[in-house]
Amino acid sequence: MKPYFLILSLLISGCQPATKTVYPTDQLTLESNCTQTNLTIGEVIEFTITTTYPPEALIQLPELGRKKEIIQLERNWEPVERADTLEQTHYHYRLTSFELGTHQISTNSILFTYQGETHAHPFPPIVLNVISSLPPDAPFKLAPLRPPHPLPARLPRWLIIVIIAGIIAYIMGRLSTRLWKNRTSTKPTPPPIPAHLIALRQLEVLRAGPLMQAQQSEPFVTELSCILRRYLEARFQLNAPDQTTEEILADLTRSPALTPQQQTTLNTFLQQADVVKFAKGEWERTAMDEAFQTTRTFVQDTAQHPEGEPT
Repeated sequence: MKPYFLILSLLISGCQPATKTVYPTDQLTLESNCTQTNLTIGEVIEFTITTTYPPEALIQLPELGRKKEIIQLERNWEPVERADTLEQTHYHYRLTSFELGTHQISTNSILFTYQGETHAHPFPPIVLNVISSLPPDAPFKLAPLRPPHPLPARLPRWLIIVIIAGIIAYIMGRLSTRLWKNRTSTKPTPPPIPAHLIALRQLEVLRAGPLMQAQQSEPFVTELSCILRRYLEARFQLNAPDQTTEEILADLTRSPALTPQQQTTLNTFLQQADVVKFAKGEWERTAMDEAFQTTRTFVQDTAQHPEGEPT
């Protein structure tokens, strides 16, 4: 009967519920787990710290990175829901090392602040043993990693100034070359031709033209009157082409620019020209020559010569 009692007692003991970890409600509880503590240079391990603490407490974990001895590749945390009033967080790390030897993950403390008081808890005493990846019978061993090589110093100030000056000189040279190629030569504006020279040239063209040769008095006198009126407009600033003979004479009478004899000559010519234009009168070749000479003489006598031009 004893074997049966023994088997029955084992079955009863195996069915008992597992005991749960009881955490204090006013303290910090730490649990740590490391996938492995023996690693080769550059091999990555995973390290986890589980913190259980009362609500409204503040946990501050130290930094794990330490030169080439402990290199922290990744860190994240994950809160855990619990049935009681406590809070729990998993802190996951991915670590490696590039320094041969034995290294403790951290010697700093974990700070726990609760109800205005701060307490320091020692970090879990986990030691990593970093070994070489070479086999034990290898003829040589890996040398420790060399420290980072500093970058070359930046360019001297004088060299920077020379480079900037060269760039500015190049840009100015290109701009000046382009402006020199696109320059426009400004020619001096010739002085305006005096009114009397224009009138004399037009008179010569009229005398050599077909109107005088064919003794067509009406168009000849009309063109001769137009030349004289344009001359009066340019010389005396009159609106002579649009004015009547009386209006022209009235304006010139008030001006001292003409002598009484010149006013009489101008009056006579304009009235005779009006007779030919409006009354359809006819002039002989002699009368046409006299009218041409009278107009030419009047222009020459009343001409305004610029300074330095011979009269």
